[in-house]
Amino acid sequence: MDSKYRGREWIEKAYLPSLAGSVLLVGVNEATCHYPKLVRQPDNCVTVDCDPGRAIYGSPAKHIISDFLMLDDTKYDNIAIYGLDGKYTPKDEASWSGWVKKLIRKADKLLNEGGTLLFGGNVEPDWKKIKNMPELRGYEILYFTVDKFGENRTAIKLWLKKRNNAKENTDNFGSL
Repeated sequence: MDSKYRGREWIEKAYLPSLAGSVLLVGVNEATCHYPKLVRQPDNCVTVDCDPGRAIYGSPAKHIISDFLMLDDTKYDNIAIYGLDGKYTPKDEASWSGWVKKLIRKADKLLNEGGTLLFGGNVEPDWKKIKNMPELRGYEILYFTVDKFGENRTAIKLWLKKRNNAKENTDNFGSL
């Protein structure tokens, strides 16, 4: 994967155009409304956001108004959870860690074997800890980068592939 791009430029020029099959993009806004058009099969791209006011930024093929954690168990070949660092993100470390584990557990249930998961966003708290979470043992790291933006702003991108013949990683999560 080409690492010459930073931030959203990497997502738009390298990551999204590489996605084939079904795609679920979690979270939408003005800056991401064109993302469904950048995947190889835009008609197989679904978006989800819990804010009904953001539906206008969703996929023309299908947009779901829902909390990601409440989605049914429809399977996808690719899931992108990127940029979830806004008003719906817990700010204290303990709540944030539990929330991230729930997101990963849900993504694991929705992701087909051999599918890919992009996870990341602006670091607050420390997103870098995700890379080494035991919950991701059933995944291979395809790409990991940390981009610095000024003194206190950092963004990570962690792109993972779910290993074939890997059962769901629910045994790694304990009770959430």
